Amino acid sequence: MTRTLKPAAVAALLLAGGLARADGYLDNPYRLTALVSIGWEIGVPVGSLRDFASATSIRGGVFEARIGIVRHLSLGLSTTWNWFSKNSSKETLTFPNSNVTGAVYQRVQFFTLRATGHWYMTDGPLQPYLGLGLGVAWNNAYREVADVNISENGFNFAGDPQLGLLWTVAQGLALNVQARFQFTLTKFFEVKNAHWLGIDIGMALF
Repeated sequence: MTRTLKPAAVAALLLAGGLARADGYLDNPYRLTALVSIGWEIGVPVGSLRDFASATSIRGGVFEARIGIVRHLSLGLSTTWNWFSKNSSKETLTFPNSNVTGAVYQRVQFFTLRATGHWYMTDGPLQPYLGLGLGVAWNNAYREVADVNISENGFNFAGDPQLGLLWTVAQGLALNVQARFQFTLTKFFEVKNAHWLGIDIGMALF
């Protein structure tokens, strides 16, 4: 009796075969390639930034370029964008010359640019890695209550330790997942040293 394989089983076999043949990033010391990754970032504000904009943000993105310099080690650049917000139906805010009560709308967006280094801990299609980024963050913060609005912006230091995983699903193509803690010296309104936790999910080509 002849049996037919279901499409899902065929796809699983093909994927398993591809993983068995796929090399991880920087596995080969004689082939130190570049990697480009683009992804979506979920931002969870912490500390005083959480007081200003308490909601977890799904409005964020990340773009990275890395180049292998030795086996398992890459250097590169990364830029991120994040948007945090908070709406209150009624709140009293203190300004230099008055107190104003009304609906409050608060927004802040961040752009970062950091030099990065990453160490890939294993060979093969599944590669956990550690990373560090150092650079600058630009912010634009906005607050509106009643007919009063004010904004602040500036550049400040930014750094972020990272823990991630590259999952090579085909030769030169990988799923890139990482968690990072974004530290900045950004100050605006009542916020002192804005920080957030970023969860990144994206695809990488190498």
